[in-house]
Amino acid sequence: MRFITSQDITVTEHDPFMKHGNGFESMLSESGFNSLLSVGEGFNVEFKQVLPNERKYLKTLVAFSNCLGGRMIIGVSDSGVFIGLDYDEAESVCEKVSSDIASFTDPQIMFDTNIMSLGDDGRYAVIVDVFEGRAKPYYLVEGSRRDCYIRQGRNTYPACEAIIRDLVLEGRNCSYDSFNYVGGTGPISPDEGDVERLMEPLRRSGMVDPSISDLINMGLITSIDGKMCITRGFDILTRNRDRHKLDCALFKGTDKIDVLDSKISEGGLLEQIDFCMRF
Repeated sequence: MRFITSQDITVTEHDPFMKHGNGFESMLSESGFNSLLSVGEGFNVEFKQVLPNERKYLKTLVAFSNCLGGRMIIGVSDSGVFIGLDYDEAESVCEKVSSDIASFTDPQIMFDTNIMSLGDDGRYAVIVDVFEGRAKPYYLVEGSRRDCYIRQGRNTYPACEAIIRDLVLEGRNCSYDSFNYVGGTGPISPDEGDVERLMEPLRRSGMVDPSISDLINMGLITSIDGKMCITRGFDILTRNRDRHKLDCALFKGTDKIDVLDSKISEGGLLEQIDFCMRF
């Protein structure tokens, strides 16, 4: 925990987030703080007038960690009005947040707390910065119950099983398209014609004499027991056996209500992109 006052900081930029490595400013200036209040709550910002006695607020902190990180400011109403806490309250809030995170999040989320003094009236705000986690998914744990949360817009929601699976892959630094594509008889070897379909856009991009080695370096082809096999990314770009589709629509005006025309593209992703551009 750090105690800072509005006089401690020289304002160097208008962005209220003076970013460091995790995407958030290390300390807020008073003007930056006021900018946050004027913008209001959002995907990575949440206000609390007081810290709830129950641990519901931890859902939001867990969701921040499962997404791109976020900031909770305690001492501010939902509408963005600074109410403030007295200093003893602010200290107590910092201690409770630290204790609750240690006791009820798994893996333990990474965070920082600051007490910020605004003006001369003896009122303070507690700023809790939560950093994007590297060991996703993160859970709120109470007894045998483990609940995973994410942010959508300015709200916090339970993560469905599909999202949790994606978070597991993200925590392992994996992605859907990096997995080997397995057919009914096992991993599939790259087809010569499909390889050529990928080479052509590489040549157009200016790559000189692209080869299989380039596709391997891109993660589109891997090797199992010395045998080359394609990844899901390779298949999506070429044959698209799982039939991923792009929907195109032409709207009247800019409100996206009246549809003038719509089409669904099929084939490999490269073909679908060409189709959408022509549409």
